[in-house]
Amino acid sequence: DRNSQAIYRTTISPRNGAFLMQKKAAMVVAASIEKSGAILMKKMENFKDFVARKYYDARGILCAFVSDALAAAGSIGVGVGADEILGASDGKWKTCAETKKKGGKHASSFVLSYKQSKGGISYPCITFKNHKRGGSTIFWSSYPHILQAHEDEKGSGAQTLVNQNAREEYERRQQLFAEEQARNSAEWAVIEVDMQVAAAVAARLMIAEARPAVGSEPYIQKKRIPAFLFDGIYVAQKKLTAHLYSRTDGKWLDTVICSAGDIIIPMQNAAGEIVNAQRIKPDGTKRPITGGAVTGVFFDIPGTLPFVACEGLATGCSVAQISGRAVRVCFTAANIGAVIKATGDDVKLIAADNDIVLRADGSIDTEKSSKTGERIASATGLP
Repeated sequence: DRNSQAIYRTTISPRNGAFLMQKKAAMVVAASIEKSGAILMKKMENFKDFVARKYYDARGILCAFVSDALAAAGSIGVGVGADEILGASDGKWKTCAETKKKGGKHASSFVLSYKQSKGGISYPCITFKNHKRGGSTIFWSSYPHILQAHEDEKGSGAQTLVNQNAREEYERRQQLFAEEQARNSAEWAVIEVDMQVAAAVAARLMIAEARPAVGSEPYIQKKRIPAFLFDGIYVAQKKLTAHLYSRTDGKWLDTVICSAGDIIIPMQNAAGEIVNAQRIKPDGTKRPITGGAVTGVFFDIPGTLPFVACEGLATGCSVAQISGRAVRVCFTAANIGAVIKATGDDVKLIAADNDIVLRADGSIDTEKSSKTGERIASATGLP
């Protein structure tokens, strides 16, 4: 090789007497370098080489560790099948089939995404959400599992030499996968804008076709909301449909947006635009319009400034009735921080939901209780 030739040239003497001896010495050195060259030229696998050999691509990683993802989902009560995860689209929330089978709506869901390590390895991550447990979520990443698999193989004493073809093929697949992800992201960005526009139009239609609340509605009576707080609350007079994008089905569908008797709460953004609406069924079930903006949106109850932020309408009405303060209803605990960030210094106090459920004997039911409201309120840094 080049190294042995270079040493051979530098060892040959131009003087005839020393030529044979120097040539023999050069051959010995060349042989020695040839031995060590096998180690230098045929390097041992590094982490990326291991991934290239072990897994076809990022989807291959997902297939290899899907059972671990299922275990993570199960830890917060999300029932999901391996086929659902493997067939999921990147970046789109998907309602679990188990939920649909039981006739529920959005009781549990998940979203699959792909991240890239500093070493250039694409790997899958999944966020699972159980909407019945105070919005419990868990984030699962395949990366620690890949690292552990690599460590396990090294610990077994196995030594694998680099397969240059495998490395190059993996790099090629990585590039193709990255291009596909970029195309999907661009397409999804366009769809998401269209989704939010369609939902905003549907929300305004709902409000235009609705009547103001009068107090005879079952939900308002159940929550004992006083008449002076009815301002801005509407009631649907008939069933309405709109053409909306379904994340679950991955296509545009004619969707029921409200039925007669539903309470309708406008959801506005920081610019004062109505971008969505929450509908509350007579049984208390709450849903925003599919595909509409849900982050940084709110509903204001008039009163003395500054605002008190809270989760739901009934809580907001209670706070307003007791204190006379203006209340900013944020609809979910997770949205409180986003609303505060979007609206600046308007909010000075948080009225957190008490998510503790007590048993008949007065002890805390840990299965049914969560401290989501308290935890998220504390994270804002406001009292």
